[in-house]
Formats: sequence, structure tokens, C-alpha cells
Amino acid sequence: MALINCRKCNKLFMSLKWPICPECLKEEEEILTQVQHYLRDHPKESLDEVVEALDVDKALIMKFIREKRLIISAGSSVRLTCSSCGAPVLSGTLCRACQARLTGGASPSSESKETTKPSESQAPKSTMTDSRFRSHGGGSSSIKDKFQRG
Repeated sequence: MALINCRKCNKLFMSLKWPICPECLKEEEEILTQVQHYLRDHPKESLDEVVEALDVDKALIMKFIREKRLIISAGSSVRLTCSSCGAPVLSGTLCRACQARLTGGASPSSESKETTKPSESQAPKSTMTDSRFRSHGGGSSSIKDKFQRG
């Protein structure tokens, strides 16, 4: 627990997880519920129309979408873009291709790059034969071998 000031009202409170106080969090949750109900009834409304109809802050709605607390339907006119490549996204900050690329998964654009052989000018990947690693392991056995032994 940390004693912090609320980002919205500047009130001092004990924070477990959120950077805003329980009162402001409750207020945000009520706004989120209003937006969800409105978008359920008016799925084709633009973001500006939602802001005007509900008199809520546009940045707050964008925050809900980026935090994946508000999921936009595919038919909605509310649009977000990937912060990496600019592709359209329904929630969060990254599209699926960029998420896969950043987490080590293959994306369509990176597969073609990965199938090419590395040039001879590139240094080979290091192995665990460095003396720092051998001195602790009693020889040149790998970590995998040590786990398999027991």
C-alpha cells in the first residue's frame, strides 16, 4: 500500500492498485456503465456523438477503450489506431500483428524476414560456453541438462 494523491481530485488516499481514489473510481465506473449502455443502444454513434449525448470527457472514453474496459463492436464508428503501426484496433493500444511481433509470435510481415538466412557478417548467437557460466556448473553441461538430472 502506498499513500498517494488521487490523479483526479488530488485527495490523499491509500492506493492498492488504482491511481485514483475510491470515490473517483466509483464515478468512473458509473460513467463507464452509462457509455456501455448508450453504445449498446446506439452502436453506430461516433465518439463525438457519444461525448455530446452523455456529456462525458472524450479522453475518459478513450482511456476506457485503451484499458480494455470498454470494447467497441466491429460495426461501431468509434475508431482507435494501433500506437505502433496505425492499423485500426477495437481495444487496447496495439493491433494483433504488433502484439504478436512484440511477444515473440510470428506476424505476416515478420515471417518473410525470419525465413531469410542471416548474413555472414552477423555475429553468431552466443552460447553458454563462457567461463563465467562453466565455473558455476562444473563443466560444460547446459542448464537444461541440470534440470533433467534432478
